[in-house]
Amino acid sequence: MKKLEANEIAPITKGLGALGCANVHSDGLVNIARLPEGRICMQNNESDLLSVERQFFSALIRNQNALDHLMSDDSLLIDVLSGSEVTKSELLDVLKSGQLRFEDIEPLNSRVRFYNGTAIITGSTKMTGHFGKYQFSVHSKYTHVYVKAVHGWQLVSAQGTQMSGHEVNSNSWMVVHCSPVV
Repeated sequence: MKKLEANEIAPITKGLGALGCANVHSDGLVNIARLPEGRICMQNNESDLLSVERQFFSALIRNQNALDHLMSDDSLLIDVLSGSEVTKSELLDVLKSGQLRFEDIEPLNSRVRFYNGTAIITGSTKMTGHFGKYQFSVHSKYTHVYVKAVHGWQLVSAQGTQMSGHEVNSNSWMVVHCSPVV
């Protein structure tokens, strides 16, 4: 029998079938849940989640269609600059129209924590791109919240905070040290 580490989920099996899931919390408490027929116990795996996070950043730059699968339908982002709420559909619209274009997103660090089918990633990035006629460059800290859905992890909430010492153009929707593109 494998010893479970804190914040790890593992199937409870008998023969070839999974009977339930055991979830070990960081405080040592264990939750055990019986699985409905046909459901599987999805284990928390930091490398899998960080792979989804890289796919999200990559999709912002190159493949907005992939965002549709990486984000839940009710995903909500908080604008780094204004604090306004941005829905999934609003984000997809502004990306597909070309009004917002990311040129580079460089993840600098990240930390993953798991809580009962939910994962929180905190980290920092450097991003460059264009919003309308403005070019932007920003260094920010972020929090992304993912939940385990039937087909894998989905982003349900995101918030970024601009690091101090970076200027912002208050006319832009996004982050930023902006300057008009000539």
